[in-house]
Amino acid sequence: MWYKTWFDTEFYHELYDHRDELEANLFIKNIIEYLGVSQGSNVLDLACGRGRHSRELLKYNLKVLGVDLSANSIEFASKFSSENLTFKIGDMRDPQGIDEFDYVFSLFTSFGYFETQADHLKMLTSVYASLKKSGVYLLDFLNANKVREQFSDTDKIGKTEEKNDYIFESVKFIESNAVHKNITIRHKTDKGDVYTFRERVELFSDKDLKQMLVKCGFTIKDVFGDYALTKFNAEKSHRCIVVAEK
Repeated sequence: MWYKTWFDTEFYHELYDHRDELEANLFIKNIIEYLGVSQGSNVLDLACGRGRHSRELLKYNLKVLGVDLSANSIEFASKFSSENLTFKIGDMRDPQGIDEFDYVFSLFTSFGYFETQADHLKMLTSVYASLKKSGVYLLDFLNANKVREQFSDTDKIGKTEEKNDYIFESVKFIESNAVHKNITIRHKTDKGDVYTFRERVELFSDKDLKQMLVKCGFTIKDVFGDYALTKFNAEKSHRCIVVAEK
């Protein structure tokens, strides 16, 4: 399982160090306002990574639990723990409590990692179980249509980046209804080990996501296409952000 090793490395955080904190914080602000989240609400940040979204959620006087499979990420995030912000290692396929949370957030494409439909449904079923009655699940995913557009003129997309002392070479391609990225990492001096990792995300359409959520018992409330919460457009939107209620 690629995500068990790749997300637990320093290389992962180094490669994606360009993530826009301002955009992420604005997204959280928009979510809070749109959902009308009350102070003191119990929130689960599922697949929280190093906790950047969890820390932002705390600013709204919420009780936040961040859960991630990566021990290294949780160790880093736990430095910011407080009375209302806690972190723990956990698998998103397992319930993080029963009828416990007012809101569960899966942010920044923290879905589509598994090899089987059964595992994806298991994860969504666990989210459903973790939510209180009328609790809300927000799933922030890529727009599969826009991803497929990238490959209209080529079967593979290659990219080379230099990050500190390392060169990252990646190749993206679509295979078996999933977007793959093969990553090779070597030191700039060409001395030392060469590391290889991969990413794989299932290309679920907005219809696929809605069907799976409904199958697990959710009611679909809305679908947005970006972090400003503009209505989703299958042809134009770069994100597919589904809001569902238990």
